[in-house]
Formats: sequence, C-alpha cells, structure tokens
Amino acid sequence: MYVLSRRFAALALLLALMIPALAACGGAATTSPTTAPVAVATDAPAATAPAAPEAPTEAMAATEASTEAPTEAAMTDELSGQLTIAGSSALLPLIQEAANQFQTKNPKVQITVTAGGSGAGRTQVCEGKIDIGNSDVPISDDEKTKLNCADAEMTPVAIQAFAPVANKEGPGSVTSLTKDQIVGIFSGTITNWKDVGGDDMEIILVNRAKGSGTRANMAKFLFAGDDTQFATGASEEDNNETVKTTVAQTPGAISYLGFAYLSDPDLLAFSIDGVAPTKADIQAGKWPIGGPGYAITKGAPSELAKAFLDYVTSAEFQGSDVFDKLGFVPVGGASASSGDTMAMADLSGQLTIAGSSALLPLIQEAANQFQTKNPKVQITVTAGGSGAGRTQVCEGKIDIGNSDVPISDDEKTKLNCADAEMTPVAIQAFAPVANKKGPGSVTSLTKDQIVGIFNGTITNWKDVGGDDTEIILVNRAKGSGTRANMAKFLFAGDDTKFATGASEEDNNETVKTTVAQTPGAISYLGFAYLNDPDLLAFSIDGVAPTKADIQAGKWQIGGPGYAITKGAPSELAQAFLDYVTSAEFQGSDAFDKLGFVPAK
Repeated sequence: MYVLSRRFAALALLLALMIPALAACGGAATTSPTTAPVAVATDAPAATAPAAPEAPTEAMAATEASTEAPTEAAMTDELSGQLTIAGSSALLPLIQEAANQFQTKNPKVQITVTAGGSGAGRTQVCEGKIDIGNSDVPISDDEKTKLNCADAEMTPVAIQAFAPVANKEGPGSVTSLTKDQIVGIFSGTITNWKDVGGDDMEIILVNRAKGSGTRANMAKFLFAGDDTQFATGASEEDNNETVKTTVAQTPGAISYLGFAYLSDPDLLAFSIDGVAPTKADIQAGKWPIGGPGYAITKGAPSELAKAFLDYVTSAEFQGSDVFDKLGFVPVGGASASSGDTMAMADLSGQLTIAGSSALLPLIQEAANQFQTKNPKVQITVTAGGSGAGRTQVCEGKIDIGNSDVPISDDEKTKLNCADAEMTPVAIQAFAPVANKKGPGSVTSLTKDQIVGIFNGTITNWKDVGGDDTEIILVNRAKGSGTRANMAKFLFAGDDTKFATGASEEDNNETVKTTVAQTPGAISYLGFAYLNDPDLLAFSIDGVAPTKADIQAGKWQIGGPGYAITKGAPSELAQAFLDYVTSAEFQGSDAFDKLGFVPAK
C-alpha cells in the first residue's frame, strides 16, 4: 500500500464563548424491582417523586438523541417489550415520572425503575444485568477497563443540582453558609453549630456511601474531587431518600441532597455564599454544585431504550410542569433564557477558543452570531485538534477547549485539571470519505471492509468492488478526537490497530484538501466538511451519512462534541455556551446546514 506523506497547513480563526458543566449522584445497594405501568419501583422506603424547590442548571446535553421530540406516531402500540433501569437515586424521581408517562403512551411497554446508587447503575449496565444505568457522574476510563465496558454510551438526561441540607434544630437562624464553612463542617474541623453562628449543638454528619454520584459531586465542590477529605466516622447512607429521612429525624444533622428531595418541611436547604438553591440562580450559572445526569447503556441503546431516552430528553417531557416541579433543568436549556438578547445586553470582554476542527465551523458560526448580538465582545476561534484543545485549556492558555471526546481521568491527572468542566455543545457525526477516483461505482462499504482498509489488510479498491487502484490512507494525528471516534467505531477504541505509515493530518480541513487532491485516497471527516464535490462520503452497511439517519440513531460514528473549561466557566464564557446550546441557535438554518444535531 502506498501511503501519502504530505501535510497541509492548519485552519482558522474567528470568534466564540461558553456555558457551565456540572456533575451528579448515586450510591450503593440495589432493591428488588417491581414492574408496574404506573408505579415504578424504588430502593427507598417510599420513594415517591418529591416535588422540589426550583430546578438545576444550564443547557448541557449530549447523546445520539434526535433533535425533535418523538412523535405520537413513533410511540404507539407498535412499541413493546421490557426495560430495566437502575442507578442514581437523585435521578430516580425523574426517570420514574418519564417511565410512567412513556408506558401510558405505549401500553405494551413495561419499565422497571430502581435506584441503588450511581455506582451500582454503572456496574450493572456494564455487566448486562440492566438495560440502562443512571449515574450522576460520567463512567470513568478506569471503570470502562475494569468492567469491560469500552463501548459504554452516555446520554445526558437532565441537568441536576445538589444542596447542603440540615435538620432545623442546630443551625438556629443561619440560612446561608460560606463555602469555607461547609468545607470545615464536612472535613470535621467545624463540629458545633455555634461555630457558624447557630445553636450550641453538636454537628452530626450524614454522608452518602462511596460510589455515590451525589457524593462525588459534593467532593468535587468541597475538595476538588478528593473524597478522602471527608471526615471519617459519619453514617453513610445508600440513597437520597434515606439521607432525607435520617437528617429530618436527627437534630443537629447535616448532609446534602439532590434538588428533587428538598421539599421536606423538616429540612433546611442552605444558601452558599448568599446564593440561594433556586432555579433562577442555577440557570444563571450562580449555583456551584451540580451537572448533567446520565443514562448509560452498554453499546448503542436498543430500539426500545432509544425510544425511551428520546422521550426523556424531548421538549414534550422536559417542558412539562411535572418536570419543572421535580427540580431539574432541561438538557437543552429550553427553560433557561439562553438565547435572550436582554440577558446579554451588557456583555463585554474577550474569549479565546481552540481545539476540535470538526467543531470549528459550529463554534465559528456561533461566535459570529454572538458577537453581532454583543458588539463589545471579541471571540477568537482556532482549531488545532481536540488534544490541543484539552491541553491548552487545562494549561490556562485559552478560555474554552473544544473536543470531540471527553477529557479522560488520565489527562485530568497529567494536566492538573481535576476541575475540568465539560459542556456538550452538539451531536456530531463522522464519515469515511474518499477521492472519487478509486472507488468507482462503490458508494457503500460494510463495516468489515472499512476495518480492513484502515488496518491495512485491504490495499486496493478492486477488493471492495472498485477500480484497480491502490488505496492511499490519510489519517488524523494522534490526539485527534475525530481519530478517536473512528478508532472507537473500527477497533473498539484501540488506536494501535490503524495501519502504520499513513500521513497524519492536523485537522479536518487538511484531510479534506489532501483526499480531494489525491486519487485513491481515503480518510474520514466530520459531517460539516462533507460538501466538497470532489469527495465521496460512503454509506455504511447501506445506511447513508445523512442527518435523518443520525437522528434516527442509525448512523454509527459520532457523539457529543464538548466545550471544556478549567473550573466553572467565566460569566462571559457561560453566556457564550448558553447561546451555543440555545434553541435560538440550534434551531437556526445556519446550524442545520452545518450537519450537526442539537445537543438535546
């Protein structure tokens, strides 16, 4: 096989900005599920879906979910079967309610929902014991390896938030604590309520069990993720419901809960540094504890699981009163004033954004529109690749790093970036592309044929039905998120299986140029780059690289693209990310023409 060793210059600069990312709950222990069309099983004594005060933060979504709510035609009695769902107790009220509504619309479907904690949800779905595992935090690289779950797929289902809560006996008149005071309480250095202005009463700590996503979110806020800094000796409860009961019955007790559990009149939910645990403050990006909650499947979700997840993330469900009362925020930010110009009136400053070249056209377009709305804002957008985006944002060289893949645990450690926050900004897809000279009349390849081409065992186009022309491989450089997505599809993520000796290009633009100018060449590109008339974008196993097939869940290569910040985004970055993920931008013709799917 002949391999090309040319390299073209890199791409771009223009303008862009950003929104926050948060994180969420879970625990241990599972319970015996009961299957019921209306009442769904829980792991708590009587885990009804409690109404919450106001709901959690911003628009951060991602998944292969479609851009529109499922239609009635898509959810009729043609759907049938069973789903078992377990995991995060913070997400339990939400998933229960969605399951009840989904079963009402689809009488032949039975859904069993239990809690058990985020850790149990991730473990059980990877072991094949359940169909969907709910988690308040993403599944880590270490877990994927340990649980043989490299093909795990995550769908953000809602933005959720968490708050410190106490029995009303102890805090006295105190209703707001500083972050330092909360750190002192949970680390054990503050042991009496009088030390924070309350009554002369011992503080009794109630914690969540290790493995809980709620605990992980609290550790992230208090101790930069270092779970070992929690005081020892505290009781460790398995779920939000038992925490709520324990704190309500124990004078002097303090713990933390998901917003869906804050309605108990015997509990006091604290403000933090004067910021109240309300929907308004969450949506304004002021509330500091929270993030997306995830539904995890092992591999692509089944047809029934996908239909259910589409419903959970639909505007129909997430725009409903019952969703709002549960204390969650839509993953698409539909309830936030995200695209509102009045919310952007006084914005000024500069943002620097770099990273994924696949996301570049999207972020450039959003930056252009955002700057038009905010004349005092300047945004510089460049590419450089996903790896560069993750590295540079963690090193403090840029404000936002764009990446086609999440930042890994190893990178967080290596780059001193434990506080990295990720905002899914769109669903993107990738396709194998070739110069039109070589494939001949071939317009569709099987997955096995594509694997053979990229691992070097198929070296001539005639071997897949094309012309007698040598195949010339053009790859992306290591660290590229586009390459990582292709490796995931072809080789279950094993990058070493790519054939050696191929040219390695720095971005999608140089790949496009190289393939277009080189007869026999093949590579892969983000959908935003497929409009070159000199390129052939292949169908895979008869499925075309179209937006319709992506939204239907048929296209196999792709996933969310992320905007990453080191720590919580600045006010300006948050405002920009709110705009990028807003219905105003993601519902626009410009967005649609770029080949992305909205991040909800």
